[in-house]
Amino acid sequence: MADLVASGSGALLCGAAGIGKSYLVDRFFAQHRDRFPGGYVRLTLDPQSAVPDLCTRLLGLLDLPGGSDPLLAIRARLRDGRCAPLSGTT
Repeated sequence: MADLVASGSGALLCGAAGIGKSYLVDRFFAQHRDRFPGGYVRLTLDPQSAVPDLCTRLLGLLDLPGGSDPLLAIRARLRDGRCAPLSGTT
């Protein structure tokens, strides 16, 4: 996982509830905190959550403007690398 994150690719963890995904991320962040001066954001997914609602929440957590289409806003920010470091988010 460290190699993926270091390369700028990022990482996605998925799996059944209770298998330790959150623990793994917390542990990884604790061990590599120096690489993430702005912290990290945890977006908890819910089976009833609609994609636009999740995108709006994510934009809020990242303190980014959303515009009329939050998904397009996220894609644009990720594509051009303009996601600024977060302030105090863990």
